[in-house]
Order: sequence, then C-alpha cells, then structure tokens
Amino acid sequence: MIAETLSKQVYEHIIALRGGPVEYEYSNGANLKLRNHAYPWSIIAAEFDALYNIITMNNLKRGYEACTGVGISGLAAAMAMKKTGGKVVSLDCYVEEHNNYWEYNDEKFNSEKTKVTDSDGYKSVFYLREIFGVQDQFIPEIGWTPDDVPSTLEKHYTESLDYVFIDGGHLPEQVIADIKAVLPYTSRETIWAFHDCFPQVWTDDVAKFCKNNLDGELKIICPASKGASNLGILVNHDFDYMEMI
Repeated sequence: MIAETLSKQVYEHIIALRGGPVEYEYSNGANLKLRNHAYPWSIIAAEFDALYNIITMNNLKRGYEACTGVGISGLAAAMAMKKTGGKVVSLDCYVEEHNNYWEYNDEKFNSEKTKVTDSDGYKSVFYLREIFGVQDQFIPEIGWTPDDVPSTLEKHYTESLDYVFIDGGHLPEQVIADIKAVLPYTSRETIWAFHDCFPQVWTDDVAKFCKNNLDGELKIICPASKGASNLGILVNHDFDYMEMI
C-alpha cells in the first residue's frame, strides 16, 4: 500500500469492523474512538501517515510511545516497523477510558496509580494487532509514565530507541516528565514526535527543556489549522520527513 493512502484504507477497515471485542466510530469527524467510550480519541488519518512515513523513510526499528489509547498511533508505528524489521512498545494505564474524559482529573485514580487491566482500549490493541497482522511489531504494556518507563523499556530493549512518540498527559510538567523518563534510553539520533503541541501544553518551559536536553526545536508537521492536533517533531539532526497536510 502507498504510504500517503495507507491511513484511508486502514481507517475504513477499522470503522467497518463488527462482531469483535470492541467497535469503533468517528468522533469530531476525523478521530477514531471506541463506540462505548467518549475518550480517548485517536490521531487523525494524516497524522497516521506522517508517523508511518517518518519510520519507514528513516528505517527506524526500536520504538516507544506514551500513551496507547485505542491503539491507532501504535498501529501506524507497528505497520511501519513491519517494513523496517522493528517493533514499538506502547505504555498506558488507560486513565482516559476510566475517567471518560481526556483530562487526568481523577485524584484517587492518579494518587493510587491504578492500572485498568480489563480496559476496552487494551482489548482494542490486541484486536487491531491481529486484524492487521502486527503481533510481533506492536507490544502493549500496562503502566504509568513516567513511573513504569524504565522497567518497561529495559524489558524489551538493550539498544537505544530510535523512535519516540509522546502523547500522554496534556500538561507541560507531564510532557517534561515523560521526556525525562525516556531520555536515558535514547541517543542524539533518536527521532522524537509529540502530539497535541498546543501553546498551553508546549510552553516556553517545555521548549527550553527540549533545547537544553535534546538540542532540538519543535516543528509542527500536522497543524491544527488543517484539522490535526499539532503533531510535531523535534528537529536536531538531518532526517527525512514530510509535512502531510
């Protein structure tokens, strides 16, 4: 399948799925979500293609993402990793599904670091892995970021990551904490992607932290002005990418 049209075929296939452990629908016209949950929402099709292309164009093989949601961004990475011979490990505690809201606003849930082991999002990941034949490339783990990042990554990798996608709590302090947790397992050649890079999330403090610790500056490749959610990449060395929309 051609990369630029891959997401259209994937999304149409997912929407048409019936009779499995979960079913899907569009929310906001472009994001996928589970029929019986208000949140989380997936990346949109153009963002799916952008992540897929970044991985395949740069032959990336060791990936990590925070967080999983219903598994669409992980699926994009896994389908790309199937071509490159790699895998992506995805970490989530499924708090958005638990709260039925995108904000991590359940104090008790957060303070106890509860992990929803029977979530529909987790079922969705295993379902999508089977449907698209990426069981070996898409590795889901249940846990919290940043707390469970070291044990998760050390379980699966002995070499530095070359792909990181951060799409966790949409707060500046959480973005910095997520980066700090993954940083020891990366190198200067690692390609970092971030979702929801809106001004209230990607603040001056976040930008300064990335400049000082990753020597990188954010470039939005799928902007909100075109219907995406400000998908961005850190540019700190030469690599191939394309602005999808």
